[in-house]
Amino acid sequence: MINRLKQNITATTVFVLAFGMSLALVSPFIVTAAPDPSDVPEFALKWGAAGSGNGQFSSVYRIATDIHGKVYVADSGNDRVQVFNYKGIFLDQWGGPGTGNGQFNGTYGIALDSSGNVYVVDNGNSRIQKFDPNGNYLDQWGSVGSGNSEFSNPTGIAIDSSNNVYVADNNNSRIQKFDSDGTYITQWGSEGGGNGEFLGTYTVAVDQDNNVYVVDFGNSRIQKFDSDGTYITQWGSVGSGNSEFLDIYDVSVDTTNNVYVADLGNNRVQKFASDGTYLGQWGGAGPNDGEFQSTAVVSADVFGNVYVADGSARIQKFSYPPETASLVSSESDTDIVLESAAFTAFSCSTSVTENALTTPDSTQDYPLGLVNFCLDVVPGSTNTVSLTFETDLSASEVSPRKYNPTTQTYTDIPDATITAATLNGNPALKLTYDITDGGELDDDATANGTILDPVGLAVKAAVTTDTESSDSLAETGQDQLIILLAACGLLGAGVMLRRRYGRA
Repeated sequence: MINRLKQNITATTVFVLAFGMSLALVSPFIVTAAPDPSDVPEFALKWGAAGSGNGQFSSVYRIATDIHGKVYVADSGNDRVQVFNYKGIFLDQWGGPGTGNGQFNGTYGIALDSSGNVYVVDNGNSRIQKFDPNGNYLDQWGSVGSGNSEFSNPTGIAIDSSNNVYVADNNNSRIQKFDSDGTYITQWGSEGGGNGEFLGTYTVAVDQDNNVYVVDFGNSRIQKFDSDGTYITQWGSVGSGNSEFLDIYDVSVDTTNNVYVADLGNNRVQKFASDGTYLGQWGGAGPNDGEFQSTAVVSADVFGNVYVADGSARIQKFSYPPETASLVSSESDTDIVLESAAFTAFSCSTSVTENALTTPDSTQDYPLGLVNFCLDVVPGSTNTVSLTFETDLSASEVSPRKYNPTTQTYTDIPDATITAATLNGNPALKLTYDITDGGELDDDATANGTILDPVGLAVKAAVTTDTESSDSLAETGQDQLIILLAACGLLGAGVMLRRRYGRA
């Protein structure tokens, strides 16, 4: 039955994997599949506790994220920066109290440039410190005062697409703009309640068009400017209704220019369009998942996740429902469901058999077929990919493999996990791994937003080779593909079955 199923394939499908590309139309570069504007993200996970150990916090002041899923936390009370992966697993830390290079007196703000360099607002030392992605000290600027490049209680920082740096100079009620080396460019703002005036510039954010959003703390409002400081609009007032605030502590903008505001006194996050139109909110007072005890920090990443920190020394992660697409396996004639992160988009999907490859695997079979799909993502980003296959096979029987259409070879997928799951109420296996656009698993080896990566599962435990059992496996195998990705990608996926030799 397996061999018969492998012959059931069209010439078009053969071309797809033989050349590592699809004939289907691919969406334009960086196409974003955003949720409905009125949607708000749902609770996904949490981590943290009070303390000074790894993964513990003392006053989280800001959070920043990169395109590889890393989360950088300004752990102010511990005078340090902590780094986590997207699951909240501790990776690294640097800092410590003091005035020397790489030391802090309150880490009040944090932001990353396009090269992954990390900029930290060293509040008590009235300076900005710059580090490489690994926390190695690079540079600093600033001192106490009210002149150019001087600060009085700096509390926030943001970086635009040209790597210009915007600093919320809180007690001077202004925003200062610098280049990535700390060279002063311009400033705007003064004390007051008019347009372009502030009663404390608590923090700052930049959108995809390099517009600048400022938390005007004392006036309970958000003000929006262009990158030169020209006033555009504002919204907000004191209160607990929609678009009203009780102590605004943070603002963040996602890749579709939705604006998230940490409304501390109301224990919630409010979501707005870029013009200030109210879209939704979530939260409420309490210690439970999705609740907050003084909402102090909000940070949106490129994958549609929103990280929120509150006064309970924890970080909560919220995510939008994923994007999905469906097709039928050409090998087993069963359904396949593709799933990706919210801010991605499927532009094609095709199921193929192993015989569609230029060089079939000499030691493996694919009873559940392979899948080729196109996914629009952020160029150069690292994406978590999960594939769920409906099958009676156990996790101990399979191993993850990938096919390279250029070299026509098969290799194992490093650092992948395989866990038991259910699909359509039946047993299934879920393969999860990370893939970087332009990285080792990307066949075009270019960070261009296109991922080429035919992958699948190989059964490593003994599986019977008699006709009846092989037929049964082929007929019951079904794959569903779950993809948590963010780049315009072309990916082939399937399940490979290792042949059993010398059955007693």
